[in-house]
Amino acid sequence: MAVYEYARLLDNKFTDDYPIIKALISLKNMEIYIATTQSVSVWSLEDGTQSRSLGNIMKAEITSIAIDDDQRRLYVSDQSGQIKYD
Repeated sequence: MAVYEYARLLDNKFTDDYPIIKALISLKNMEIYIATTQSVSVWSLEDGTQSRSLGNIMKAEITSIAIDDDQRRLYVSDQSGQIKYD
């Protein structure tokens, strides 16, 4: 059995302290949306770079994300039942 401990992230551009809740792909926008309990990161499918990060957008922990059928809006929900869109 191996045990790993760390004091800080090695490279916070590519890692996160929180587990991934959900990941969605938008082929129309060529983006992938990755939600953790605290933030949503948006990554480009074309070059693999992070295009934006939506941190501290909800009062409680994020529980899910969804995109509409047109892939124009990103919906984020939290444990308190609040829903926001971007």
